[in-house]
Amino acid sequence: MEKLRGDRAGDLQALADREWDAVVDTSGYLPNLVRNSAAALAGSAHYCFVSTISVYADFSGPVDEGQPACHARRAPERDVTSESYGPLKALCEAAVCEVFEE
Repeated sequence: MEKLRGDRAGDLQALADREWDAVVDTSGYLPNLVRNSAAALAGSAHYCFVSTISVYADFSGPVDEGQPACHARRAPERDVTSESYGPLKALCEAAVCEVFEE
C-alpha cells in the first residue's frame, strides 16, 4: 500500500494523473480546499469524506443521517470556530457531492 502525506492547501501535483482504489479524507474543514483536493482525486474508485455530527441543525432529539444539515450557504472561508465548524463541514460535504456528482 502506498501512502502520501501532503497539505491540501499546497500543491496537489502529487495526486495528478494517478488512480486510487480508495481515498479516506479525514481532515477537511474549508470548502474551497476540500473541493480542490476532491477534484484532484475524482478518478478514485471510492472516496469517503469523514464529517461530523455537527453538520446537523437540530439536536433537540435523536440525530441520524436523514436529518437536514445546517443551512449555511456561505461560511467564513478561513476561520474555523465553534460557531462556524458545523456549517463549514456541511459546505465541505456539499463540495464533495458536487465533485462526485452525488
